[in-house]
Amino acid sequence: MCLPFRNSTKHCKEDQDSFFFSKDALDLLLGWDNQFVIGRSRIDNLLMGVCANKLSNCSLLDSSFVTNNIHFKHSTHRKRKHRLSKEDTLWNDIQFSRHSIVRGRLCDATTRRVLRENGGYTLAKTEDRFSHVPLYVFLSQHAVNNTLLMMIVDSGYIDLWRNSYYSGHLADYPNLIVFCLDQQSYAALNKKVPVFLVNVTQPQANMTAFANQQSPLFKQKMRNKLSLLLQVLTFGFNVLYIDSDVILLKDPFPYLQSFPEFDLLAQRDDNICSGFMYFVSNPRSIAMMTRAYQIVQKPNMRDQIAVNNAVEEKKTSYALLPMNLFPSGGKFFSRYQFFWDRTDDTFFIFHNNYVRGKFGKELRFKEMQLYALDVNHEYSGVRPYLTVERIDTQHVARELAKLARIANALNRTLVLPPLPCKKKKKLRWCNLCTFDKFVCFSREVQKFANPVKESVFFTNPRVPPAIVRENEKNPIYSFDANCKSNVVYASDFPAHKNNHNVINCVPCRKKKEACIIEEGLKTKSLVFKVLSID
Repeated sequence: MCLPFRNSTKHCKEDQDSFFFSKDALDLLLGWDNQFVIGRSRIDNLLMGVCANKLSNCSLLDSSFVTNNIHFKHSTHRKRKHRLSKEDTLWNDIQFSRHSIVRGRLCDATTRRVLRENGGYTLAKTEDRFSHVPLYVFLSQHAVNNTLLMMIVDSGYIDLWRNSYYSGHLADYPNLIVFCLDQQSYAALNKKVPVFLVNVTQPQANMTAFANQQSPLFKQKMRNKLSLLLQVLTFGFNVLYIDSDVILLKDPFPYLQSFPEFDLLAQRDDNICSGFMYFVSNPRSIAMMTRAYQIVQKPNMRDQIAVNNAVEEKKTSYALLPMNLFPSGGKFFSRYQFFWDRTDDTFFIFHNNYVRGKFGKELRFKEMQLYALDVNHEYSGVRPYLTVERIDTQHVARELAKLARIANALNRTLVLPPLPCKKKKKLRWCNLCTFDKFVCFSREVQKFANPVKESVFFTNPRVPPAIVRENEKNPIYSFDANCKSNVVYASDFPAHKNNHNVINCVPCRKKKEACIIEEGLKTKSLVFKVLSID
């Protein structure tokens, strides 16, 4: 058999570059993605991958090699060679049997794609620039001590993933692999990180959307997650899976690998959190994940419930990681709200769960200064801003609606005001999401024509210095009847520690909202500062 990566151009003699797949072997290669790529320099690798699984009934022609201590010889195939029926169809030197057995030869450099369609198998030439090495080879190339750090991304989640990558310094992990669910994310990342393009049945257009938890699209993506985890485990690799809203604060592998007695270690929610799981590949973990993948096919089934049910059903040996080292988002934000609150933690990770939607997740990252991006010059761009020092925190939704009307009328970008915590909180200041658990006023912020900025926005080093100076020095306009001019406004919000803003009183005989808009339209400065809107 022509060995992989030699790129030999010699003429293939009979039985060279031959392959033979049983139905079980084909099904394993095809996995749940319904296709795989096969080519002249790839055939050994494909067979190596499928034959590494003891359950697959595959054989090699005119070749033998050792994979995972399993020795396959060409003679094992000779006994089956003539079981193909007369109904076989010859197509590009590939024979497809209606009895679900496939064999053939690859004697040219053409790359072909094997597809499973309507219960049968077809073959097609492909010029697909996204063709990649077989999965087993990809995993082997990046595993460290037979262990992988696995993530999944599509173009709808790519910004969240990028933030996790840069904030968590994932370039320092040589065992990182990323499964891309669409061609857009693959094209964006394939020159920078180890990526593998997955063929999914979901329309590519759907993958460009940020799927909120509980949505049908989110559930479909979670099915893909369990499918890929199962394939990685089946190929014999240990794997740490993390969601795109997880940031690694320090290397978790030494800690995770210090508990060899467990098949699964997971972050704790009320039970196993499927957003941070470490698996040891063995028959027990494979059986559990196989069952989880079966369960998640049920309508409206969540991946986390499927994993927990499968673990219980299969009696999998597992442990929940301690909250003081691997906190959930709920636990984390019960202790911290802003970056200055973090002074003494021992956390390995920051998992931004317990909030749904892109806005809420990104806002909490930004308030914690765990956001490393500048998407569309969201920080470095020059644009007019609106700041407000005080709002009524008893009616935040109503106040946001009013702020949206003002900001839109002025065509300015709102920087969220400081929000004092409710009395039962031990902390002085709280971020916006604390006032609307899980959804973080997602409906209200959609009313703003320009994306809302976090309350610590001006502390980001990418913000132009001239705009930072305006925020620190510009006057604060007050439209209150009892206003006193030329008084320096004192704020104990830590992000305002460098501010020295003088109150400028403006008489108002209309509704305050109208007066604010009128004054704002006359203001030429980039940062228009208002004391209150009530």
